[in-house]
Amino acid sequence: MVQQYQSTPELFEKVSNILSSYPVGSLKEVVHIREGDMNDNWLVETDKGKYFLKRRNTVFNPDSIDFVLNLVEHILSKGFRTPRLIHTTEDALNVSAEGRYWELYEYISGDSFQVDNFVQIESAARLLARFHIISSGFQARAEAVPNRKIDLDGFAVMIGQLKNLVNVELKKSTLGSLLHPRVMNFIDAQAEIVLNGIQPLSGSLITITHGDYQPSNIIFRGNEVAALVDFDNAVFSYRSYDMAKAILSFSSLRQDYENQNDMDPRMDWNRVKAFFGAYQAEMPLTEKEIEAIPALIRGAFLFSVAFYMSKKSGLASKVRLLIYALRFFRWFDGSEAELRGILLQDRQVLRERFKRE
Repeated sequence: MVQQYQSTPELFEKVSNILSSYPVGSLKEVVHIREGDMNDNWLVETDKGKYFLKRRNTVFNPDSIDFVLNLVEHILSKGFRTPRLIHTTEDALNVSAEGRYWELYEYISGDSFQVDNFVQIESAARLLARFHIISSGFQARAEAVPNRKIDLDGFAVMIGQLKNLVNVELKKSTLGSLLHPRVMNFIDAQAEIVLNGIQPLSGSLITITHGDYQPSNIIFRGNEVAALVDFDNAVFSYRSYDMAKAILSFSSLRQDYENQNDMDPRMDWNRVKAFFGAYQAEMPLTEKEIEAIPALIRGAFLFSVAFYMSKKSGLASKVRLLIYALRFFRWFDGSEAELRGILLQDRQVLRERFKRE
């Protein structure tokens, strides 16, 4: 559930000044949305309609922002379902003000995602396949963008960054220092499994991936997807990595979930099958790509835990997050073989179906 907060007079004036650069009329209402861990977002209504306003976090440099905005323009030009990026009156893609970058998008209303709505899950999987197909046409224009590539060496770098982050966080308290040896040994063991497990990807195609494919970044309308949003984590990587993160996100949500943090320390096999099968029917992964998915799920989970640990302020919440991670990996250690069997079996079933057709 998205939390919304009415604006202050100061914010209303600031947003009015930003919107004066756009051909969208006069501001009537602005509502701050507390969603996302990086950028600030607002729903704005003018006398010409509703829009979605984003203010970039300062961690994004101009080259990185241009990559995202031009990717959005590319997929829009191909008819992909994502909110239209509103150009300024001078035809710019964003506005720079007070040391920050602002973007304005059309507003698309949607319905809630239902955890066990398999029609929604399959629709989302087909949309990801279509994104991979369309975004590949943008790759030649974006390969020069720095820090937007995650290949096998890139995963090793990410693991190293993760270990450094957890190391620093644990040393901030006495209890954390006591836990430090066991936690770091645990992360080392998981990292070794991840790095060994992704070796089949050597030589596999690298393409543009969404990087954060989860229900909260998809607008649903009934059983079908209406649009995909938030391309801030888009990188050159393996489709398997996008698939691993998506499968993890869709299959581990709790029944009573309100946001993407509401996850069980286990995955639902029926949801895994629904997402994977629908994607495979559109754009099949190779056997080598499939073999790497379990290891990539471990990696995606580790990266997620490290990210949220950096966002937690109290030691107790950090420890709860670590306990949750331990529970997940304990379950995953006993379930990985079954997951691998499900993925490879579904691939064979689809191959046989295509032969018949």
